[in-house]
Amino acid sequence: MSTLLDGVREVRYRLRDRNPQGFAFSTPEVVHELQANLRIVAAKLLLGEEHVAGLVTTQPDVQAYVLPGSQLYAQLQYLKNEEDGFLVTIVSQVAFEAIQAGDSVVRPASGLPQFAMIRENASQQTEIVFWTTPDKAYVFDGYRSLLPASFFNAGTGVLTNLPQNTNIPFDDQGFEAWVCATAVELYNRMPAVDRARLKIADTAAGDWGARAADLIASSRRRRIFQKISSGGNRGGRRW
Repeated sequence: MSTLLDGVREVRYRLRDRNPQGFAFSTPEVVHELQANLRIVAAKLLLGEEHVAGLVTTQPDVQAYVLPGSQLYAQLQYLKNEEDGFLVTIVSQVAFEAIQAGDSVVRPASGLPQFAMIRENASQQTEIVFWTTPDKAYVFDGYRSLLPASFFNAGTGVLTNLPQNTNIPFDDQGFEAWVCATAVELYNRMPAVDRARLKIADTAAGDWGARAADLIASSRRRRIFQKISSGGNRGGRRW
């Protein structure tokens, strides 16, 4: 899987902006432009939700469960009970504690879970906490967004992870389209003096937008063929 660092490098390659002693655009500027184009390209790629079957199996009177692996649990949207399809809403810790405090007065302490929150435990493991506390074994499927998370912590402007540790959930064509779309935006903002210094022609970005569109169409066709080969709906759209 490609990373944010790969994206920065590829954008700089297209712009010939690779000399750290004289960047036309600083690295934060490139990262912010990549961030701006991230969800635009993700929407065009038709990224939606990922279904994770059997994400959590509960036990009687156990409220917290460590989640397996290193998936993007911050993007977990909701859980669904495999038995009856009942949805468990993921809420913030503040909302969770308020619901729990209010319900404890009028509701039994155990039963079918209705809400959950994600937190990090003392061992720095990601865990999910249910309310109401499960009264028996339930199996919950998870549904998480495939839309990429923000690169930055809200309100701080600080990167959530190092660029080399920030994965981009696009296939090869989607990643290339994202790079092309970002490079076009930066090229259009590049002063003429920098274009001359970097020896990049005024027509250099002329086909980058069209290339991005072609790559997006190619990525979408590939995903349709994947669904067909796995027995999915064969009546897909013509892209």
